[in-house]
Amino acid sequence: FTKAFKNKFGFSPLLLRAFSFQINYLEGNCNMSHIFMKSTAVHATKEELYKLLMTTIKENLLEYDQQMIKKAYEFACIAHSGQKRFSGDDYVTHSINVAILLAEMEASEDAVIAGLLHDILYKKTNMSLEKIKKEFSGRISRIIKIVTSFNESENITDEDVIMVKLCDRLHNMRTIEFSDEIRRRAKAEQTLD
Repeated sequence: FTKAFKNKFGFSPLLLRAFSFQINYLEGNCNMSHIFMKSTAVHATKEELYKLLMTTIKENLLEYDQQMIKKAYEFACIAHSGQKRFSGDDYVTHSINVAILLAEMEASEDAVIAGLLHDILYKKTNMSLEKIKKEFSGRISRIIKIVTSFNESENITDEDVIMVKLCDRLHNMRTIEFSDEIRRRAKAEQTLD
């Protein structure tokens, strides 16, 4: 249904759902924070977060290929092995949190997989776009490439790219307290832009 709707109207029915929620439940208020109901524990382990991701997929009745999700999770864990966030947590926990947000929003399977892999190029891992394309798909590698080189002034129309970038930024803002003041201010300004 989603593919047919998108082909016919040029946008996903997910946007209609968000607008309907905004109009009917928030009485037109632009505050959309209620959409992101789940917030994970700050120092949750990658295993706990992966379990939450799979639970979210199951609860939302999303028909994703669970083996591909697991493969992307394991791929991300290997790629980010030894990398840490400013909080001291394994870096991969950020990517899993992004995927959880995407699954909550019922994004496409490609977007969720790209969410798990979105920082592989940015964080200087030993993985390449070619390897991602070979292991997953050209579509997923394109999403990751655009997310990595994302520029707010560009006219990006790919819904999956936008969803991954928004979820990436949302999780970064949720954990911004672990950054220094200069980085917090810069990220906040980028987010507003």
